[in-house]
Amino acid sequence: MALLDSVNSGTWADDGTGAATAALIAAGVDQDDAASTVHRLHGAGQTQSPL
Repeated sequence: MALLDSVNSGTWADDGTGAATAALIAAGVDQDDAASTVHRLHGAGQTQSPL
């Protein structure tokens, strides 16, 4: 929770990927799995303009 609070307070400048990866690792997810999951989900949030 402290990691997420650091991002919210502006102490840790991040687009969310580093905090999400760190939170998953802290929850016990393997480092490589956490990083690939966050990378995949971050890319899924990207939408392209129809124009």
